[in-house]
Amino acid sequence: RIRARRTLVRRRQRIIAAHPGQARALRQAADQGASDIRALITRCPDLVLVLRPVLVASPLIIPATVPEGQRIDLVVVENASATKAARCIAALGHAERQLIVGDHHSGGPLSFSYAADDTATSDGGASLLDEARALVPAFSLHTAYLAADSVSTDPSAIDMPQADTFPDVHDCSDSISTTSPSTHPLVLDLVRRLEAEGLTVHHHVGHGSQAVPLGIGDPDQPGVGCVAIDFDIEPRAHEPGRDNVRLRHEQLRRVGWAPTRVLSTNLFRDPAREVASLVALLRQASGTRSTSA
Repeated sequence: RIRARRTLVRRRQRIIAAHPGQARALRQAADQGASDIRALITRCPDLVLVLRPVLVASPLIIPATVPEGQRIDLVVVENASATKAARCIAALGHAERQLIVGDHHSGGPLSFSYAADDTATSDGGASLLDEARALVPAFSLHTAYLAADSVSTDPSAIDMPQADTFPDVHDCSDSISTTSPSTHPLVLDLVRRLEAEGLTVHHHVGHGSQAVPLGIGDPDQPGVGCVAIDFDIEPRAHEPGRDNVRLRHEQLRRVGWAPTRVLSTNLFRDPAREVASLVALLRQASGTRSTSA
């Protein structure tokens, strides 16, 4: 990350030195509060794109924002199975390279809406993904790393843990299952490091798809769970999306857990720091319990 930032800073300095007129025009536009992105890119194409190398926008916005003739290194169309080529062709026309991503098992293109609409229906016809697969090389991924279910903010619409799905933290220790331990090497290494800190670690706390993969016991209350750890590896049968993770953690807090999510990349890069963070969370959660008791 630091190397990437340094590269961007050096590139920015070179562009400013090579195009002083664009730098002056951009400063003048900033002083005047100009908000016309298309006009800014027209007047300062090299500088604006080096200051904002990534544009996130609807494909319908790109042709209205990027001037005609201005090329973009790469255009990525996400969820291409839910839209049609006609809606994206103008944005793709600005690209030196295109990356089209989607799931061909989805329901096809959705009808266009000017507002968020949970009842959007299929628009019928071929999607951008289907048409692109017939024209350019396609690569299929067979492992799902993110949620396959739709994201919902309605707790009643999500298969969240109920009272009998996993044990309450104040139950006896014999109600916390220590069977079916994880066999993933990163998780096993984390368990070894936590136990080296003198902590009690429980595997697969609870029952069913919403069980907690790893739980840390409260050091001040033997037999009581404290920290619930979720991972992005060894997913449950219904791995939640981002909003579902938030709602799941809310459910865990209601029954006394201090939930957290540990990423496998962080475990690989710096496991000691993850252990320190978990120990700090455990001390904070345990101290809060002692204060409120």
